[in-house]
Amino acid sequence: GEIRHYTSRYCYGIVLNFQHENALIKFPEVRRAFAQAIDKDGIIGDIYGKDVVVASTPLSDEVLKLKKDPLPYDPEWAKQIFKKYVEEGYFKEPLTLAYVDSSINYGASQLLDRIKEVMADYNVPIEVIKLPSDDARPDVYRKYDLVFLRFMPELDFYAALEPFINPQGGDNYFSYNNQMLFQK
Repeated sequence: GEIRHYTSRYCYGIVLNFQHENALIKFPEVRRAFAQAIDKDGIIGDIYGKDVVVASTPLSDEVLKLKKDPLPYDPEWAKQIFKKYVEEGYFKEPLTLAYVDSSINYGASQLLDRIKEVMADYNVPIEVIKLPSDDARPDVYRKYDLVFLRFMPELDFYAALEPFINPQGGDNYFSYNNQMLFQK
């Protein structure tokens, strides 16, 4: 037999804090570049093996009947976008990416460290911050540019993400296929 990790139907994702000022918040093409800079299938496969699947959106692909990732891995395009914004003076300070240190977030530290490494290759520094489980609260999350969250989308979708909803509308997730994301 084979011993495998059990992974529930919970969704894990990185959400933006739209109450902060940075290039991710200001420019939709930077959010798109962030999504397309990361080889999600490769990183997830390296860390979790075949026990985890990449979701293209906060709701499962089965619910939305997606045929392909709306923002596929495209490091060359992402490189062009990040280069432009780095040259314009953005990303001098690291983006803060917080997550709760918990046994239910198995692999999160490895995953986020890999994302930090990938983004460093684009000259976009990220500071990964490990929070104690007592700090799993919206008032704490609001201090950070990005937060790695766990939630069950069918039940907790709005409750989990309410602090991060973009007040101007549009995209709230790196892989959310919102047409506003593609407008200039």
